[in-house]
Amino acid sequence: MARRRFKSHKKESRYGHSRSRSNNSRKLLFFALAVIIVGIIGIQMMGNDEVEEPTSTQNTTDPIIDDIISEINEGTSDSGPDTDTANEPEDSGEPEVSPNPTPAVEDIAFAGVDNAEAEKLMIEAKKDIDAGKIIAARDKLNSVLELKISSGTQRRIKAMMAALSERWLFSREIYPDDKLCETYLVQSGEVFESIGRKYKVPYELLMRINNIKLAKLLRRDENIKVVKGPFNVVVHRDSFTMDIYLQRTYVRSYNIGTGRAGHETPIGKWQVRSGGKLKDKPDWTDPDTGIVYTKLSPDYPLGERWIAIEGLDEKTKLRTGFAFHGTKDPESIRKRSSRGCIRLYNGDVVELYNMLVSTHSKVNILAD
Repeated sequence: MARRRFKSHKKESRYGHSRSRSNNSRKLLFFALAVIIVGIIGIQMMGNDEVEEPTSTQNTTDPIIDDIISEINEGTSDSGPDTDTANEPEDSGEPEVSPNPTPAVEDIAFAGVDNAEAEKLMIEAKKDIDAGKIIAARDKLNSVLELKISSGTQRRIKAMMAALSERWLFSREIYPDDKLCETYLVQSGEVFESIGRKYKVPYELLMRINNIKLAKLLRRDENIKVVKGPFNVVVHRDSFTMDIYLQRTYVRSYNIGTGRAGHETPIGKWQVRSGGKLKDKPDWTDPDTGIVYTKLSPDYPLGERWIAIEGLDEKTKLRTGFAFHGTKDPESIRKRSSRGCIRLYNGDVVELYNMLVSTHSKVNILAD
């Protein structure tokens, strides 16, 4: 009996050793798998770190201004239409261009500035921009536009000022010493529309710059940014551009289409007609074909918005039917393409609509 018990114990011992070897093998396999998984995760984390690592050092000046100022060292040719300062349509598909390095202050004394006073003001404006003095720079550059300078210099100044307007005008920020923008405390019962009338600007602009999506969200005792209007327009008919001013300070430019031969856009002084601003597309009869278009017409030709103007001088006061409006045909911009109205890209005319007010906003149409 003892012998059988010994044999039985021996068999159990062999089985126990076999199971032990199997467990050890499994442990080695699990350990190897764990090492492989940890290695893969480590490689991925290293890859992610490489992607997130910045590829360039941060600029010490405003990147928006850097991008525009970099253009002033380019050619100073006065030939050709002003295509650099006017907004392109939102769906233009233009590729983005990486900004060039910001030139040093002394580089702004570029060839083509044939006016010593203008050159001096431009250098001082660049110093103001570097120091964060946006309003001082804006006002100096605006003074340059009033001097006798080449059209090439004008384009560069307008480009710089259009970039600056994104800071001092089209944002919630209010800069010290800015006489065109201020803080306003909303009183009981006031709405955006009534505040806009007080400051001679559309309420849509106030909503935009204060980033308030719904007018009903305006609250009593709330501080908002307001703009002291009105905005005014200078149209350069034959170069297919128009400039926007807040009072007498340049803001930005747009590309336009004007009247074709026999229907030239009339030069002279105008104002936005009382009741002449329409958000909804007005009914329109084509004088050439007699076809009546409504806002539901699939081939409605006028695009977005309608801003009617009325004449103020001897040459224009008897002329009627002229307006700013959008277009269904973007190819007609920068061409003599209308029956005398001023066409804009639809996105631009919406922006214009949100700046001009009836009777207060003036329009000067020039031949050049």
